[in-house]
Amino acid sequence: MYTEPPAYPRPVVEGWANVALALGDFAAADKAYRETLTREPGSGRAYFGLAASLDGLGRTSEAQSMRGLAAKAWAGADANLPQMQSTTAGASKN
Repeated sequence: MYTEPPAYPRPVVEGWANVALALGDFAAADKAYRETLTREPGSGRAYFGLAASLDGLGRTSEAQSMRGLAAKAWAGADANLPQMQSTTAGASKN
């Protein structure tokens, strides 16, 4: 069967992490995003999610570090993406 564009399988663990984050279960989100990074090293989506979960846990310096890794992973991304705007907003606060 032909599809255009090709199907992209979204990692299941990342989906669990997103749901946990949306529900405010920051510890579960942290664990799932870290698992995502072991399966998909360098994932900007996982780094951004991990940063948000760390913020929720009150670990802001670690969150900022994860945002830096996410920005590096997405160095060629459009600057107007919400995730990219969060990295510049976080940098302007410091």
